[in-house]
Amino acid sequence: MNFQPSSAFESWITQLAQGWMGAKAKRIWGAFSAVLGDQAVDWATQALLEHLPQYASVASNALTGSERQIVRGKTETDAGYAFRLVLAVPQWKMAGRPLGLLTALYFGGYTSAVLCQQNGVYHYLTGDPTALLQAIVRGDDISTWPATYQTGPLNVLIAPLTSSVTPGRSIPAGTPWWTLDSDTDHCSRFTLLLPNQPSFWMHKGTATFVNASSAPIVWSQPFGSGVVTYSTVISAPETTDGFIDFATTALTQTGATVLASDAFTGTVDVLAWASGENPLCCPSTADLTTLRNILNLWRPAKAMCWSINALLYGKYWGWPVRNWSSSDVWTPSEVATFAS
Repeated sequence: MNFQPSSAFESWITQLAQGWMGAKAKRIWGAFSAVLGDQAVDWATQALLEHLPQYASVASNALTGSERQIVRGKTETDAGYAFRLVLAVPQWKMAGRPLGLLTALYFGGYTSAVLCQQNGVYHYLTGDPTALLQAIVRGDDISTWPATYQTGPLNVLIAPLTSSVTPGRSIPAGTPWWTLDSDTDHCSRFTLLLPNQPSFWMHKGTATFVNASSAPIVWSQPFGSGVVTYSTVISAPETTDGFIDFATTALTQTGATVLASDAFTGTVDVLAWASGENPLCCPSTADLTTLRNILNLWRPAKAMCWSINALLYGKYWGWPVRNWSSSDVWTPSEVATFAS
């Protein structure tokens, strides 16, 4: 096999070998150049950059994230996660506060999370908290960020308390309460509301047809190992040319193929579920474990999460904030509740 120099330095150093040394000497000199020359510089440079998240490899950032206890979100990009690792310190400055927990939940994929305390105070984000983290780096006063972080008392669908049930502590008359149970004095508890579930809590996807009668689909959450038989429901397409039937075939853990009775251009949404699963809410054990770890890691030390409540359809009782006079209070709804 002929030796092929891979750099200018290797080309130069191999030329120093005398003719009588032959091909073996060239290979030896080439090996020395690889260790001592350009590649060694490249290796050293990359090794130096591996501790800088925005320049490091994905594998190194996984280790950095574990060390800094910054959990990567299920749908977070490599670049997004690297940028957040840089902001690990300002994130941890918010730990033990609702804002810190909400930020961790947001990047974990739970962008609509609402925290409701037993004393009726709610907390939620109205947008991406990245700018908020950058403000903390600059030393800005984050208490003046109402556009991103919202908190306040809940005006809920229950009768307000008129007094405290504990001697020596009074609750102002007329204070609205969002209660978890009848123990209104244990106010360090909170519940997590998910008005909009993350896509990876369901098996769903969109098939895009371009003048074709079949299109692939990838599930937002793959099925578990060995599950290749499941049910599907297909929505009506956005555009059709006459009546078209749809069906799914070639079912796998990660996707399927959607067949149309005629070629057309448009999209169809598909929802899938395995036997025993709730089609509208079927988080994996791993995802629930990750969510619970986030709640436990970022919550105030004295606080306890009471439950996790995912809204499947309809509205929560008391959220969003509304009064008895609201016309949509009694619409049907369903909530899936998980232990925290």
